[in-house]
Amino acid sequence: MHQEGINRLGNVFVPNESYGIPLEEHMQPILHEIYDSGVRDISTKELAWEFGKRMGEDSFLYWAWK
Repeated sequence: MHQEGINRLGNVFVPNESYGIPLEEHMQPILHEIYDSGVRDISTKELAWEFGKRMGEDSFLYWAWK
């Protein structure tokens, strides 16, 4: 799939132009915000919840959180 320009995040297919550095640049501010709020120990479910809370309506995590 990578040779065809597609990556996987779990069960989600992500095109190369949205993977790697672009993904990091989007996630880092959210991770810093969570850390700066005092969170030091977080489960996968809680992390997904925090991401959903901070993302826009075009995100499936947002709709799972909502």
